[in-house]
Amino acid sequence: MTEDDSQEGWSSHKPALRALARLMPIRSVIEFGAGLHSTYLFLNLNEFPLLESLVSFEHNEVWAAQARTNDPRHTLLVMPIDEFAAKSADLKADFVFIDSVGDRFSLIAHGLTLAPIVAIHDYQEGQLSTQGFKYVRGFNSIIQTVFVSNTVDLSGIHL
Repeated sequence: MTEDDSQEGWSSHKPALRALARLMPIRSVIEFGAGLHSTYLFLNLNEFPLLESLVSFEHNEVWAAQARTNDPRHTLLVMPIDEFAAKSADLKADFVFIDSVGDRFSLIAHGLTLAPIVAIHDYQEGQLSTQGFKYVRGFNSIIQTVFVSNTVDLSGIHL
């Protein structure tokens, strides 16, 4: 594990995202909250070798400028958070990632209309286990990343 992959701080979701990539083929990702760790991890062909499309929604223009890439598979859309759901409603993906859920909590159920699996970073499994999702799989000790699905058994995700 490199310093970049420390299970402390902003990159703590990377081991869980890598575990998902080992579980199933990921060709398309929608992320709500672009990031120096998640965006670049998804675009890394060694980590997500089948990725064809990454659509990132970000509300902070300064942060978006840091997360912007020249990769032709990446589309970065900057807009207020309250527009994320409407602007993504016609999209479909293999996976949705929601970073720093705080004010993005309402996007969890919406994410499951876009993809069969949603992961939420900086969240606890217990906070989602009562929300009615069929499958909930969390990595909470330090990583604090939770996967939810109504169609895919998540028990196969292992760090």
